[in-house]
Amino acid sequence: MRGRITCPMFQRDDTARSSFLMIQKRLEKRIQSILNFRFTLSTTLTIHFSDVRYMEKKKDKVFVDTNVLLYANVLNSALNKDAQQMLLQFRKEDSEVWISRQVIREYAAILTREGVSIKAVKNDIERFMEFFEVADETWQTTSHFLELLTRYEIKGKQVHDANIVATMLTLGIKKLLTHNTTDFKRYEKEIEIISLTNT
Repeated sequence: MRGRITCPMFQRDDTARSSFLMIQKRLEKRIQSILNFRFTLSTTLTIHFSDVRYMEKKKDKVFVDTNVLLYANVLNSALNKDAQQMLLQFRKEDSEVWISRQVIREYAAILTREGVSIKAVKNDIERFMEFFEVADETWQTTSHFLELLTRYEIKGKQVHDANIVATMLTLGIKKLLTHNTTDFKRYEKEIEIISLTNT
């Protein structure tokens, strides 16, 4: 029987192959370890940020009617202090305080009709743009308005109040601060009415 011939070259190949397999296994373990770490980190961060979002309190939203703006800015009005205190209170509570471009137009129309200078009214409106969130009207506002128009059989000047409610519904605003609670009473199923005088 002939003896087994061991070729030095094949010996080196077997050793190299063995070394390569060992390195490959170590690399695979290392890669798996990295992947596991990334998965754990990703899962932890996802849970953490999810918890933060869950705990984060949504800001309250309040819409301000035109009459409240008038009382707050006309110093000799009977409800001047009440209006200013209510607006400042909402800001202290970190609420989003909203008006709309309709409210701005109504404010300008009333004061200029009463003889207040255009410059003074302009200055007021510029301050409003900084202090309040200002709502634009969209097709959704018109859609809500048409629904309210038919549901409550709105007529005449009542359309202005209906449009304010439509704007609120579009933006998901539930609270309305107004002195004319009677005008909005019909919409109590749609919004919460806050009286300026709490009566």
